Amino acid sequence: MKKRLWICLLMFSMLFVFLSPVYADMGPKPSINLDIAGLEGQKYYVTLLSKEESTGPYSVYNETIDGESKIKDNIFKKFVEYQDTDHYYFLQYFEECTQTSRFSWNYFPPKVFKVLIYLPETDKFIVSDIYEKEGFDSYYHIDVKELTEGNITLDISNDIIKTYQIESLLIRMALTVVIEVIIALCYHFSKKRQLLLILGVNILTQLILNIGLFTIDSLVISSINFIFMESIVIYMECKLYAKFLGDDILKNRIYGYTIFANMLSIVIGLLFLK
Repeated sequence: MKKRLWICLLMFSMLFVFLSPVYADMGPKPSINLDIAGLEGQKYYVTLLSKEESTGPYSVYNETIDGESKIKDNIFKKFVEYQDTDHYYFLQYFEECTQTSRFSWNYFPPKVFKVLIYLPETDKFIVSDIYEKEGFDSYYHIDVKELTEGNITLDISNDIIKTYQIESLLIRMALTVVIEVIIALCYHFSKKRQLLLILGVNILTQLILNIGLFTIDSLVISSINFIFMESIVIYMECKLYAKFLGDDILKNRIYGYTIFANMLSIVIGLLFLK
């Protein structure tokens, strides 16, 4: 029985390896998130200037490689033409934050960066000092009070970090539980005791998974860590379900349910929470 379980886990890991692109693009990824105050009622765009000329799929604009279509966008052109005194680079990614007052770079953000804000109504740039990304998910609060100074300061807010992380964890847990309960019903695990067990086990394993993932802030290592932690989660769930779901349920059915449910919840999570 243990041999079959390890074979299933090996197949799970191999499937992730074959499905992963060149950049090891799987699992939760490091991010930089900005909460912006002081620009209410004004239209503005935000980007991060990078110390390096590229990060992941993002790079400095090159007319020969990237073509002329992007540069026709006036806002894009403004960012491209911006000359930073410390020679930091615009990597062709920006967001309009007028309505949301939030900026998020959720995919290969620069590790050493400046925040650059552009106000089109006054054709003015506001730039921050140099900052280095901290932790797997970095959250900052920006209070733009004196626009005449032309620079801004980022504050790390523990309250913001805690709120974002709790919200993100709760969303992931809720999504996982809903998916895995629906699949459990399809596998005819419909008794109240069985569904409560699945609910409790998923809450436990999601906590373990997230603690394991967010201890390492490296794109490649976190991807390997993701496979490792997911394998542990699947192993734990298989053992717990096999022990407590009932003697009348075949182990193969339990293993099949556990691996399929986890795979589906991962895929859906990557699609909607990326």
